[in-house]
Amino acid sequence: MSLLKKREVNTEEVLEVEMNKPKKKQEKKKKIDLKARWAEMRVFFPAIQIIIASLIIGGFIGWYMFMLTRSVALSVIIGVISGLVGFYVIVYIPKEIAHKQHILKELQRYTTNMTFYLQAGYNIMDALKEVKKQADKEIAEDIELTLVGLERKAILYTDHFKKYRFDALDIYHDVLNVMYQNGGNPKELFHKPNKAINFELVSSDKLYRRKKALRQKIYVMMGTSALMPFMISFQTADLYDVFLSTGITAYTICCLYVGGFLFSLYRLQKNALDITVY
Repeated sequence: MSLLKKREVNTEEVLEVEMNKPKKKQEKKKKIDLKARWAEMRVFFPAIQIIIASLIIGGFIGWYMFMLTRSVALSVIIGVISGLVGFYVIVYIPKEIAHKQHILKELQRYTTNMTFYLQAGYNIMDALKEVKKQADKEIAEDIELTLVGLERKAILYTDHFKKYRFDALDIYHDVLNVMYQNGGNPKELFHKPNKAINFELVSSDKLYRRKKALRQKIYVMMGTSALMPFMISFQTADLYDVFLSTGITAYTICCLYVGGFLFSLYRLQKNALDITVY
């Protein structure tokens, strides 16, 4: 969530923290932080909605597990465990994808408006103030942080925008910093950066659409594979009963099947989030 979500937060202190953040090396393996995942989901959904949706998803997965194993206890356990995981994969990640697309377009609007005001004769600080009035709430908070740096420290701090992983935007801010320090003609300075932003946004959108089309085909294949155990259990009921009579072996295989299905869906959804073209 944004550092400036509450207005009472001292923006100068926030800027100081941001500027003094150590640049951590990328870890090879990221630990799963359940509190962080919960906080991420709470950005888009109220707690009650998360709980109700998780119960519905967990109930469906539990029912599916019962149809495979005919074990009430195991089905309840798997349903409870997979409820929140299923919500994160099925509901949250698609919402995050849509939000990311929205933010990229809002960032393009931010740079377009900045260039317009600079060409109209505004200085950088006044241009930022005008753009902030029209910006998306999340981006407006980032602009506020930059304004604090200008007003109180006379520095053009834009490193916090790098969290969006928008390379062309980083180039735009580098050029903006050059203009802040040395001046220049906004039309000439920002022609190529704006062109790069438009190109990256169009390319990201094309990549997103291609991935979406491929994802839909994979959904169909995954849905078909999910139906196969039902077909086997109904068409060869006696053979399936023999399989279930193996006890823990059968239960382990069924758990691995469901777990593998959810993991595959998770990897598929996470891959759709990566729409970086560079």
